[in-house]
Amino acid sequence: MVESSLQIRDARLYRQLRETAADRSRPAAVRAAAMLVLTRYANTRNALWLTALVPPDSIGEIPLIFGSGTPLRQATGEAPLTAPIAASILSLLDQISADRNRESRTVWYAAAVLAKRLRLDIANGEAY
Repeated sequence: MVESSLQIRDARLYRQLRETAADRSRPAAVRAAAMLVLTRYANTRNALWLTALVPPDSIGEIPLIFGSGTPLRQATGEAPLTAPIAASILSLLDQISADRNRESRTVWYAAAVLAKRLRLDIANGEAY
């Protein structure tokens, strides 16, 4: 799902990724993958991967994970995604990561790691 979704930039896919990330009935790994794709839509140079989103046995602090690469080459879909999306994605990630009582450890941790990175990317003008 991740690699295929990163190949195209389309508003319909973006909406589905948001719905998947927020849907508690979906498996945790699928939700984490959807959140990862969303953050990479906001910053196509972000090179975080799913392995960075696995929670450790003991979580003392949410790490800031760096990694960047060549910007993704995304094909524009039939429904172009042209509006800035980073702030909206950050809001979704913050909401998911804050709900630790209802979200699985895997999901809230992935959201927290991605939110921390996206917040920095926005501050540095690297995410839109």
